[in-house]
Amino acid sequence: MLHQNNEDNKATKSPEQILKEKIIEYYNKGMSINEIAKMLDKGSGEVKLIIDLYHKNPIKWN
Repeated sequence: MLHQNNEDNKATKSPEQILKEKIIEYYNKGMSINEIAKMLDKGSGEVKLIIDLYHKNPIKWN
């Protein structure tokens, strides 16, 4: 049975999927919405929406 490592899994994820995972990861580490938005060059509204949707329906994005 073959196992893929994290690098292989990242290669198959869409850019949107990777963005969502980064936002949730940074938020869970205690970063503010504005800090995350600035770091990822995204609007704070977009970052907040992703966080709100994740916390309303916390699914695994793997």
